[in-house]
Formats: sequence, structure tokens, C-alpha cells
Amino acid sequence: MKKLKIIIFFNCFFMVLVGCTATPTTPSPKKLKQEGYIVDQHGQVSNLKIMERFFADYQNKHKSSIKLVNYTNEGDPIFYTIDYNGINITFIKNTTNDKYAGTKSITSNTCSGIVRNVENGTTVYMLKGCKGKSANNGKIEVLTVKGN
Repeated sequence: MKKLKIIIFFNCFFMVLVGCTATPTTPSPKKLKQEGYIVDQHGQVSNLKIMERFFADYQNKHKSSIKLVNYTNEGDPIFYTIDYNGINITFIKNTTNDKYAGTKSITSNTCSGIVRNVENGTTVYMLKGCKGKSANNGKIEVLTVKGN
């Protein structure tokens, strides 16, 4: 009987401990927008002016940095940080919050520049001269904005 009480006590203690453990949550798109992120929710882009300012800073050779978040079809965030040091651009991609990602990782690439292409009302910001895992033929598409 004493063993049973001890087992019940530890089971209850463990259940309370597990139940009270906070699970980390990612901030909402609204909160990220308020924190200065460029938020891309399936083509709906918020804080586009931040991207435009970064591009202008790059053209004027002024150091600049931006944060982006892009949401998967399942609603999971993928975070990006882009930092221009006056010479090169560092691109960091964080997929650790993507529940359906095959491999959750944080990858970094170094790129030589960024271009903005506007065609048929669609603007595409693309990093060029990139070296690293995320680069596709030396390019990384950063943001696509339709209907400008």
C-alpha cells in the first residue's frame, strides 16, 4: 500500500510538472510587424517600406539590416535576417520553427549584392553573387510583391 501511494504521488507530481511547463510560442504576425519585421503571409506583405529603405541603403552603400518572416502553407514561420555591412550582404535563414521542415536549421550565406526586378506589376528582390547552402545558381529570392 505504501508503494502504491508513493507511485501515485510521483505520477501526480510529474503530471503537474509537465502541465505547468510553458511551451515556447512564436510571436504573431501582428507582433512581428510591430517589432519591425517585414511580414509575408502568402503574398500579403506588411512593412514593405522597410525593404525599400534597405534597398536604397544598399544602393547608397550605407550599412543596413532587416528582418523578414515568411509563413509556410501550414502557417509556420521561417525567419530571415539580412545584413549589409557596406561591402557584402549576409543572409541568414532560420527554419527551426517549421514543424514540417525535413531538416530544421539555421543557414548563412554571403552575397555580393541585391537587385530589384519589376515586371508586370510584380516586384522581386533577389540577392546575387551568393555562396552557401540556400543559394540557387548564386541567387536567393528574398521577397516577391505582387500588384505594385
